[in-house]
Amino acid sequence: MLLVAPPLHTCDSGLARLTQAILKAAKGGKLEACKMLIERGADAHLFNKNRQNAFDAATLGRHTDCLRQLQPTDADKQAKHPTANKLTPLMEACHKGDLQQVEELLGGTSEDPNAESEPPEPPPDKKGKPQPKLTALDFAANQGYDAIVTKLLEHAPQEPHLLGALMLAARSGNDTIAKLLLAHSPELATLPDDKDNLAIHKAAQYGHDKVLNLLIQHEADARAANLYENTPLMMATRFGHSSTAAILLRTGADKNRGDDKQWTSLMRAAANGHTKVVVELLKGSGDPLDVDAQDKFDTTALMAACKSGQLDTASLLLDHSASALLQDSHKLTALHHSASGGHDLVVKALLQLSDEVVQQLAGMADEKHMTPLMLACHNGCEGAVRLLLGSKKACAGAPRRCTRPPVCPRHSPHGLLLEVLVRLASVAPAPGCVPRPWSQAGPITLDRPAQVTPSRRGAKETATRR
Repeated sequence: MLLVAPPLHTCDSGLARLTQAILKAAKGGKLEACKMLIERGADAHLFNKNRQNAFDAATLGRHTDCLRQLQPTDADKQAKHPTANKLTPLMEACHKGDLQQVEELLGGTSEDPNAESEPPEPPPDKKGKPQPKLTALDFAANQGYDAIVTKLLEHAPQEPHLLGALMLAARSGNDTIAKLLLAHSPELATLPDDKDNLAIHKAAQYGHDKVLNLLIQHEADARAANLYENTPLMMATRFGHSSTAAILLRTGADKNRGDDKQWTSLMRAAANGHTKVVVELLKGSGDPLDVDAQDKFDTTALMAACKSGQLDTASLLLDHSASALLQDSHKLTALHHSASGGHDLVVKALLQLSDEVVQQLAGMADEKHMTPLMLACHNGCEGAVRLLLGSKKACAGAPRRCTRPPVCPRHSPHGLLLEVLVRLASVAPAPGCVPRPWSQAGPITLDRPAQVTPSRRGAKETATRR
């Protein structure tokens, strides 16, 4: 049975408070608060019920300093442990921004500006890829020291090192460093890294429009796909950068293209509640937007929005004729997703559709023969249950005799209330049905009459329930 996991706050209240606190700090770009919360164990990548986390919030707000605190670059990580990573004096000087020391070291004969760091291999018992080998140029570009970058470019750095520095500049949005690197080697804008990412992917992900325009001027491909078939437009829409998406759409980005799982830019924006991005996709130039496109699991953008409780995005899609009657590979509809997740406002919006559509939605069952009402009962979503039972259109469409009646979890705090609500609804038990006592093991159900069937030996009779 496909059910929605309980929200984080029901599992660990302390962790939930930390997650909420770091999310708020990241939204406001409060660097010191982020540092303190990370030290206390907050996870910047943990999603809440509405698919929000601190990393996404900092990315959306373009808070570069907070981003580097929440997810440090490889240069940041290695600079913290210079001895373990075998950083040269030149690398340390570049990281600190000491131009005088850099000039002295470059003027001597002992320092090689193209020397690489040597990070240790990760322990065998820990997952994770080895850190890359970096040069002094990477550390200078990471910190944004343009004068030091200019000095290092005079010593003919190798192409892979130049590309790594450009990727760091694109991530941080430092257009000055990007200009210096592209002026030195214009072809860097079209070169991929080991995962087929171009610098334009990084600029789009973090919403740095100045760097993006600079890369496009140097013939970066706005339709390029990386190893996972992600395009720059998908990166921008995933993290809510509407202005970046608009630039890419004007440059010819394909708005209907899917990644390796056929997840489109619209689905990414809808799932994360980026309504402004959805507006850009709807009005953008090029081919008409397919609002009902489905991924490899037949999920639509509307389902993605409903599953994460994105009311504004779901309403916008419905206004643009997105179909609420489509089912995914588990035969779940948008109403299934919103009701089972306890997203009451989204459920209410879906129930305001036409009588015919709502009646169909209320009666549609998934692959386990569960209707939206049954899933809402099973997950203890009281508000969704009240809305479904209070809607005349939904009650008219719901089957009065279900193959599987509404179920309430035995340990749910809403169980007793939901049982009362279900008994007052149009799915009342048939004559002769006796609800099982609350104290009895197993979930509460509205059982059918017991039927006596003979045993194999004919010596016993066993009461069974269908």
